[in-house]
Amino acid sequence: MYINLNPKYVFKSLILIIIFLLMANIFSVVTKLNYLFNYDYQNYINYLSYLFDFNDEKNIPTMFSSFILFFSAMLLGLLGIKDKNVKYSPWFGLAAIFTFLSIDEMIGLHEHLVSVVKMVIPTSGIFYYAWIIPYGIALIILFAVYYRFLFKLPRKILYLFILSGIIFVFGAIVIESFEGWEDELHGQRTLRYCLMYTFEETLEMLGVSLFIYSILSYSSFSFKIETKD
Repeated sequence: MYINLNPKYVFKSLILIIIFLLMANIFSVVTKLNYLFNYDYQNYINYLSYLFDFNDEKNIPTMFSSFILFFSAMLLGLLGIKDKNVKYSPWFGLAAIFTFLSIDEMIGLHEHLVSVVKMVIPTSGIFYYAWIIPYGIALIILFAVYYRFLFKLPRKILYLFILSGIIFVFGAIVIESFEGWEDELHGQRTLRYCLMYTFEETLEMLGVSLFIYSILSYSSFSFKIETKD
């Protein structure tokens, strides 16, 4: 029996998960800012809040974000295998990048760059989170390298790739740069900061989900499951 990955079904499923995680994160924000639940079971509520807070590491939203990035990497790798030029396919390069992003999402590699960059360039304001600088440069280089490859894709897929990229980058770099500014001025326990990281993480998950939809729309994928008669 073969199971086909239907682009619309997969995308709708991912959107439903994102909506659930967003609602749970809003609960976490309300709890973190002590707007509700100030009673004897506060410790249990705080733990539940940690599990779904978009700004915490190694919790359920982080695992989901890491998973969809790695799932994207696997799909890109399969596209590379399907490519006639198996020895060198641009899809493999993209698969490696998404694998790195998946690992980075889970263990926060980019955060270790902050102190390194600040040793070279004292940053503040929108560059308070200094990792944005090397990642921004890497993004420009990546676009320059893949420019010709991307514009050889079918027009619909190209537009979907670009749109998903814009959504992801706007959240991961643009919104996060303003998060850093807010963090520098007022710290992380403000409503404005919480709204920013909620918006940021939601955009990142939406961008990757749309990218997965784009890949599945570009090429069909199916998995064979052995069944005993």
